[in-house]
Amino acid sequence: MKAVKITATEEMQVVDIEKPVLKSGEVLVKLSYVGFCGSDLNTFLGRNPMVKMPVIPGHEIGAVIAEVGADVPDTLKPGMVVTINPYTNCEKCPSCRNHRANACQHNETLGVQRDGAMREYLAVPWTKIIPAEGISPRDCALIEPMSVGFHAVSRGQVTDIDTVMVIGCGMIGVGAIVRASLRGATVIAVDLDDEKLALAKELGAAYTINSKTEDVHARLQAITDGAGPDVVIEAVGSPVTYVTAVNEVAFTGRVVCIGYAKSEVSFQTKYFVQKELDIRGSRNALPEDFRAVIRYMRQGVCPVDKLVSCVAEPEGALKAMQDWAAAPAKVFRVSSSSFCLDVARYVFNKTRNKLPDRCEQSTQTLMIDLGLNGRNRIDTKALLSLADKHRTSPVKCRALFCTSAALMDQSIILRPPLSIILWQPKYNTLVCISRACIELFPYMENV
Repeated sequence: MKAVKITATEEMQVVDIEKPVLKSGEVLVKLSYVGFCGSDLNTFLGRNPMVKMPVIPGHEIGAVIAEVGADVPDTLKPGMVVTINPYTNCEKCPSCRNHRANACQHNETLGVQRDGAMREYLAVPWTKIIPAEGISPRDCALIEPMSVGFHAVSRGQVTDIDTVMVIGCGMIGVGAIVRASLRGATVIAVDLDDEKLALAKELGAAYTINSKTEDVHARLQAITDGAGPDVVIEAVGSPVTYVTAVNEVAFTGRVVCIGYAKSEVSFQTKYFVQKELDIRGSRNALPEDFRAVIRYMRQGVCPVDKLVSCVAEPEGALKAMQDWAAAPAKVFRVSSSSFCLDVARYVFNKTRNKLPDRCEQSTQTLMIDLGLNGRNRIDTKALLSLADKHRTSPVKCRALFCTSAALMDQSIILRPPLSIILWQPKYNTLVCISRACIELFPYMENV
């Protein structure tokens, strides 16, 4: 049978593997749809420290039961539409003993610590099967990521008297917005993308803030009469958003952390004590979170079509992942949209520039003023023309340090392996965004 496998960094292939042999207590499912998760993207880009490579990705599942093994309850029958709980639990560690198997110390998630679901057939213990009658197989692939957001709201003990800020309106953030609004809370959605913010409003957010164009602190103070939100749910995994969560949450508030930051985060720890904060991790989801999402989706009010960026066949998985890597902000689930750039002007200044201490120093740095005038798209042809102009230049450049008034206090650095990085001088922080320009400046690879 066919399977999609990530074989190395930025390499993905369709391979042939053996069809699983059904054992006692197992159910064989035929996969209909499998969603790409942010963890799959990080695996593809070589940034997932938990993964065992090579690996078959995928743990967001829409499937149909194909066959039922011995010793399986007769409530599970061939032809049923299901999703799958993709986590394991040892039943012995502190988490399992405390009835929080979602955070099992020895958990192995499909597509991360073990091969995942991006294949034709998968055999799993019947206890991991979650029937989803009334929901299409495609939409079943949305249940797991949304349940992670639902679980974060439970961790935050959100009630109808709370004001909740959700940072990040990706699929998991969407789940948090829906669950918090269902509980009657006043929800403030924060993101960089206006389209996602519009969808957040449709899903129940009372207020939206574009953190790229608006003053987050000022807006929050106005919305909450100077108190700050009672609960902040961090669903991005960026050092800047982690700091924002702690800085903006109300005194005696709760901060719920879902995203994994890829670098160290510096906090003003006085706020932990001064505000007497409850800072809580939120990992994966519990069975009741899955059930709550299914109940919500059965109501028919979820705009599921807007949550699916595109659908790709197995042979198109590599292209879909490459597109997602190029434009991560535009993707919810399954696949991605294209990466389009447009520029106003470039001004060069070949000079040695002092880069932040955490950035590798170069013998020579090309300075670029983007001059975007509020736009955030860059013309790839102009970049390639720029590269050609300096291809034979004696200047040995290891980095492109870009500044623009349109980016406020953010600066972009392109450096081997051609990552796009935001430097926020205000926080002295480097934040990796994507490897969108992997096809650009090929002459720099061996410099």
